[in-house]
Amino acid sequence: MIKSVYVACSFRTDRWITRPRVQQLRRMGIEVTSRWIDTEEWGNPLGSGDDGLCALYARQDFEDIDRADAVLYFADFVSVGKHVELGYACAKGKLVLIVGHPTSVFCFLPNVQRFDTWGTFVTWLTMRVPAPPVQIPLDELPF
Repeated sequence: MIKSVYVACSFRTDRWITRPRVQQLRRMGIEVTSRWIDTEEWGNPLGSGDDGLCALYARQDFEDIDRADAVLYFADFVSVGKHVELGYACAKGKLVLIVGHPTSVFCFLPNVQRFDTWGTFVTWLTMRVPAPPVQIPLDELPF
């Protein structure tokens, strides 16, 4: 059962496309462990000259992947970082869920599931995730 996912996508390009999808996952009761996804302005740590900041972001991403049941990899846009995250997840034996066209040989490992579209992925996922409990305020109960 998948209770949590790490989202791997390009920070600059598909983050804006991915955020509504992340909200959909959260509504389904799935924890998104990617701390970076809610960051408004991450900037370019490589251009900052701050080695400590770069190392911090890298460690946080690995920690977030380690905490997740699976890695959700959006393959539509090129990003060096998400390829590193894909490789790390594969090396850790994580379930990797790829939405989009395969981008490397790692997309064909046995722990990888591939989906052509977001809709196909959501259909697959709904069969593996229990529906979140319905919250009814006490004052609306019929007794």
